[in-house]
Amino acid sequence: MGEAPLLQRGCVGIDSPMGGCEAMSSHCTNPCGIPIRATPRMSPMDPRQKELEERLTFLQWHVEQQDRVILDLSRELTRLSNRVARTEAKISESSDGANSGPPANERPPHW
Repeated sequence: MGEAPLLQRGCVGIDSPMGGCEAMSSHCTNPCGIPIRATPRMSPMDPRQKELEERLTFLQWHVEQQDRVILDLSRELTRLSNRVARTEAKISESSDGANSGPPANERPPHW
């Protein structure tokens, strides 16, 4: 197969928001040579669609913010868990060397 012809003036690609050839003809092809079906131009965005897109954009931003907070909290939880483990180890080491019972000459606190 030969090289695909270049798009003629007024043509837009498949991924373009314009959606096809301005001339509405069948002469347009994409880079691999497959004809592009001409489609009419997209109409201006209606208010409902615009509102939905704005909400979607906000929700995407909000999810990213929550992801960051969750990651920070996860790191802090890991740090605190390690700190508790070290503290428990120190307590365990210090109590292993000493007598585990109460001193014989000390009265219990409830007396």
